[in-house]
Amino acid sequence: MKLQDFPLGESLKLEARGSWPEAHHYFEPDHMKAVVAAWHAGRPLLIRGKPGVGKSQLARAVAECRRMQFISVVVQPRTEYQDLLWQYDAVARLADAQILAAMNDPAIQEKLAPKNYVAPGPLWWALNPETARERNRRQDGTEKSPDPRLMPEEYAKNGNVVLIDEIDKADIDLPNGLLELLGNQSFTTPHGEVVASSGADKLLIIVTTNEDRELPPAFVRRCLVLRIALPKNDDETAFTAAMLKYAHAHFKDRLDQSLYIEAAELLRKERIAAEAAHQPPPGPAEYLDLLRVVDRLAGGDKQTQRKLLEEMRPFVLGKAGSALDESAP
Repeated sequence: MKLQDFPLGESLKLEARGSWPEAHHYFEPDHMKAVVAAWHAGRPLLIRGKPGVGKSQLARAVAECRRMQFISVVVQPRTEYQDLLWQYDAVARLADAQILAAMNDPAIQEKLAPKNYVAPGPLWWALNPETARERNRRQDGTEKSPDPRLMPEEYAKNGNVVLIDEIDKADIDLPNGLLELLGNQSFTTPHGEVVASSGADKLLIIVTTNEDRELPPAFVRRCLVLRIALPKNDDETAFTAAMLKYAHAHFKDRLDQSLYIEAAELLRKERIAAEAAHQPPPGPAEYLDLLRVVDRLAGGDKQTQRKLLEEMRPFVLGKAGSALDESAP
C-alpha cells in the first residue's frame, strides 16, 4: 500500500454495501499518510474526532479504493471484547444436551464439545477467514451467524480492513481486552484454540473514537493516531474551504458554488452560536444533509435553492434547537 494508490485530493464514489448507502469520499492527503503508515507499521489506526467529520467513512473508502475486504463493527455500551472475537451459544448447547440425552446418543460428549458452539466474531473473520468459515458451520451444515464481510470474496486477496467504530461507547474492558490481538495479531478462545492471522501484512484495523471517554494508555500506545478536526469557527476562509471539499465530493457541480459557500457560512454561524449556548454543534454531516434537501427539493431553480436553504436550516443544522433562532423553544 502506497500513497499513490489513492486519488489524493480527489473524491471517489463508494458503492452501497450492506447497510452502508452509496456515498462519495474526498481523499485528504494527510489522512492517507496516516493510513499508509499504519499499514506498514502493522498497527491499528486510531482516528480521533467529533461525530460527522468522516472518521468511519475513511475506513470504507480505503477498502473500496484498494478493493480490499471490509468488515464494520459499531460498538455499543454493552459490547464486550469477546463479541468481536467469538460468541458462545450456551443456550443451544443446553437444548442439544437435553435432546441427545433423551435419545441416548452414544456420541453425546463429542457432539456437545464446547468448540462446536463457538461462532466466529468479526475480527476472527478478518484474521483467518478459513478457520472462521469452518467454525461457523454447524454439525447439520447450516451457518451459525452471517458472514460479516461486505465486499466480494475475491477482494480478500488484497487484504482486510476492519472498522471498530465508536470504541469509546464501551466500557474500558473492551479496549483492554483487545491488547493481545493488537500486539500479536492472534487470540486464544476460552477452549484453547489459537486463532492467528493467515497473512500478517493483510490486515488494517481502523478504530474510531468521538472522545466521549478516555481510552486506556496501553491501548493507545499500540495504535497510530490520526486526529480529524474542522478548522476553528472564527477562521472563516479555512472553514469554508473545508466544507467545499465535502460539498464537491458529494454533489460535484450539481448546485451552484455560491450555494455551497452560503451553506458553509450558515453552518459556521450555527456552530458559534451552539457552542456559546453549550449545545452540541452541527458538523459536516448536517451540512451535507442541508445541501441534500435543497438539491432534491429545488432541482435547478437557484431562487428556490436559496429560499430552501434558509427555510430548512433550523431543522437540519439546529438539531438541539437552533441557536441562531431566538424564537426557538
